Amino acid sequence: MDSGMMLYRAIVRSRIDYGAVVYGSAAKTTLEPISVIANNAMRIITGAFRSTPIESLNVLANELPLPLRRDRLALQYYFKTRSQLNNPALKHITDISDKRLFAAKRNICPPFSLRVDGLLTSLDITRKAVKPSF
Repeated sequence: MDSGMMLYRAIVRSRIDYGAVVYGSAAKTTLEPISVIANNAMRIITGAFRSTPIESLNVLANELPLPLRRDRLALQYYFKTRSQLNNPALKHITDISDKRLFAAKRNICPPFSLRVDGLLTSLDITRKAVKPSF
């Protein structure tokens, strides 16, 4: 199982993770095929039955569920970008001025900055103002 999981992480998960920061705001129905592929790969590697719940499958494979993994990758990108004051993306990932606009629109996915703001709020992490050096 170890070599199978190494292959899964190197081939399947690396492709899923690539761009997860960008496509993480897609609708759940759009993200579902990605989850199906990842779950089928983990089922094959672990030898689990088709009736095995996804949560149990993630525990058997020692993998984070894909939504949590996308959140983690988004937070990593956010903090890495925030640590570089000369990064041109800094003002875009910290801009939450449209919060009220997107709060009223339930069927539209919020931009990255608002998604991360929601994650930071749910994790009880306070935001401090950042002054980019442009």
